[in-house]
Amino acid sequence: MAAAEGADRATAMALADDDARSFITDLVRSGSSITDLDDSPMARYTSVAELYRQGLIEREYLIICRQDHRTLGRVSDMDDDTRRSILQLSCPTCGRRFDEELLRQVHAPSRTAAELVSEGRWRASWALGLLVDHGVDEKSVTQLAGSGGNGTALRVEALHGRLLVELPDAEFGMQHAYALIRRLRRQSIEFGLVLATEPVADEAYQYLSERVAMQQGPMVSVLEGSQSIVEELGSALDEWSVISVRLLAEELIDTIGIDVGAVVEAWMRAQGDDTHTTGEIDLRTDDDAPAQGATVTELSRATSDQ
Repeated sequence: MAAAEGADRATAMALADDDARSFITDLVRSGSSITDLDDSPMARYTSVAELYRQGLIEREYLIICRQDHRTLGRVSDMDDDTRRSILQLSCPTCGRRFDEELLRQVHAPSRTAAELVSEGRWRASWALGLLVDHGVDEKSVTQLAGSGGNGTALRVEALHGRLLVELPDAEFGMQHAYALIRRLRRQSIEFGLVLATEPVADEAYQYLSERVAMQQGPMVSVLEGSQSIVEELGSALDEWSVISVRLLAEELIDTIGIDVGAVVEAWMRAQGDDTHTTGEIDLRTDDDAPAQGATVTELSRATSDQ
């Protein structure tokens, strides 16, 4: 996926942490923060070293006169010999050497961090990495604009059907749920998956759940919270795989007269870890029709504490 090729997935993974992302967002908005001020975001976030290793933040040191608190200079790297020589200079106000004056660390977002946060690129890179970890071929993934103008989306093409992964960058509300259903229908995509690091409105989740329960159109699952996304994505993809295989096998029913899909579905579920424990929904057009269409295990809403 072209949009994700230039992004460091390890960096994007770091931004999936809610605290780290909030901290970096504060830095992007403010421009920089001084570590030893009580009201600095730095005082509320302890894993600065990790963000520095990931290239999300850059740091330098302010040399502050102890007498009048004037900024005397900036040093970007304390370990550089040339810059260390600057610390041998004397303050014109109090006469102290610079290395005897106050030093305050200043952390600013790196260009990579600013781009990933401001443009929401981290979500696509992070989600793509997770999909690839679960066996999705990266070449089958295409990035799109999010439904209803909210964030981004990834279209995954494999087997019989296609999967649309929504990655909202703001609260996922009713207007976005409506837009998602319209897009799924328009593009003939059987399964949608909302990976929401931001809140999902209760009415939006209820609307999507009721569509599944009432057998109305495309199936949509919602995973809310970065921790739940990581923990539950495999189950959601397994369920979509079952649906895709079942739809593919339905094309053989009229030819051979045997519902191969049901056999394959039973085998696929037997290979799992018995995590699909909620009630099954038989997607038949009416009660008297023979069994056809995907049998979908409804996925409950997965959330984690923000």
